[in-house]
Amino acid sequence: MISLKFLLKVVTFLMFMNLSTFANDVFFQGQYDVPVERELSEFAKFPLDQIEFREDRFKYRLPTNLAEMPGEEIVFKKIGVDGDITQYESEFGVAECRFLNDPITRCDIDYNQQLSNILIEGKEEVRQRLIDQGIAGEELIRRMMVIDGFSGDPIGILYIHRPSTTGPSY
Repeated sequence: MISLKFLLKVVTFLMFMNLSTFANDVFFQGQYDVPVERELSEFAKFPLDQIEFREDRFKYRLPTNLAEMPGEEIVFKKIGVDGDITQYESEFGVAECRFLNDPITRCDIDYNQQLSNILIEGKEEVRQRLIDQGIAGEELIRRMMVIDGFSGDPIGILYIHRPSTTGPSY
């Protein structure tokens, strides 16, 4: 017997795929989380908008308060499906995405050394950006701990939420 929860996931998935396959200007909002120790968790969540997600690919820009990658979009292309996990690959790493009810999608991302090198090179620019925003003292120290950890071991979780039709603002 098929459960109601399973049917709801299928309907949500089909609606999502319909939006992402046929709409040219559908952008999603979400959040990028860096896995960290509990005491740093409030500094490791970064809102994102303008995430483009389609059946065969998705792309976004890392948050500017986490990484210095001016104008650099990260594009993941679908390479396969294994059960309820869709697998994607990029020049910067791999992602495994699961379609959920809310948020719509959760992608566990494991970046490669190429991205790590870019992140390490840009840490000082990110630090200066935070200072320019008025972030100082203990908050700056904790944010830099997240940035240092992410640049050395770039992994994260991308949550993709509801559609927006406003188009890119970058």
